[in-house]
Amino acid sequence: MAKKKKYEIHLNYNSSEDGGNTIEPDDPWSSRTDRHRYFYPKTLFINRDDVPTWQSERIEIDFKPEKGTDVFLVVVRYTDGDTFGTSYGNWHIECVFQKRKEAKELKEKIEKEEKEYEDNGRKWSKDDVYRPWRGYFERMEYVEIYNLDIE
Repeated sequence: MAKKKKYEIHLNYNSSEDGGNTIEPDDPWSSRTDRHRYFYPKTLFINRDDVPTWQSERIEIDFKPEKGTDVFLVVVRYTDGDTFGTSYGNWHIECVFQKRKEAKELKEKIEKEEKEYEDNGRKWSKDDVYRPWRGYFERMEYVEIYNLDIE
């Protein structure tokens, strides 16, 4: 079976965060206030040089992108942290689809897998793939679907 050709597109987005401040500035081991991260995807571009800002993410896709086409970006939001603090709203781009139905199916699959993972005492199986929202401090918050245009 022939492999599908891979293409790439570039996501232009805005992001910001607040919090994460050291609680005891003189203590090198001080805890931090909660950090909240915000993510606002804007537009997808075929050519990296067309992205108007430095905030962009390269995404590999298995369909040929065409200007003016609507696509569906699946993003997983998750909590991360360490002994000293927690950050909320971290984001991971999971996939881009041509059809909303495909994006919705992936969203539901991820949510189902995470429920099973939590119900199983957060134990990994040998068949699990890496997920940045799985770990000692990490937890999935939710899955989002964005409808974006390709420019």
